[in-house]
Amino acid sequence: MRVLKHNSIIITYVPNGFIPSIIDFMLKAGLKYWWINAVILEGAFDKHFQRRVTIKWKPLLWFVKGDKLIMPDFMSDLILSNKPEKILHGWEQSSIDAEHVLRILTVENQMILDPFVGMGTTAVAAIKLKRRFLGIDIDSNALNAARANIQRLPK
Repeated sequence: MRVLKHNSIIITYVPNGFIPSIIDFMLKAGLKYWWINAVILEGAFDKHFQRRVTIKWKPLLWFVKGDKLIMPDFMSDLILSNKPEKILHGWEQSSIDAEHVLRILTVENQMILDPFVGMGTTAVAAIKLKRRFLGIDIDSNALNAARANIQRLPK
């Protein structure tokens, strides 16, 4: 909250069962709940055995610091994703999700922060869309994989 600029956003994947607690946490931190986006998954689906649910979508929760956003266009709250390979890192996400969000909610040269960079999916999307990027991760193997993904981008 301290470093987030006024009228900036936070968008985060959240496990479906944790939506209420994450919303509560973010509200208590001083953020405003803005919207929930549904990322429709492709391929073999996970199962939540305890609750007997087949998971075919994942939520992206959207929060704002401030009262409004300046957006050039409307953003669809439905993202038809594709299945990431997850060869080098088990938490790899589809680049479709990141590109969908960044294309509408950011502008060229704007700074994007991903505090859980993983494979660098958001970094790659940011660079493709000409955004500046800062990625952080506690896992040095993930950071190395992210660097490799970034280096594979055409110059």
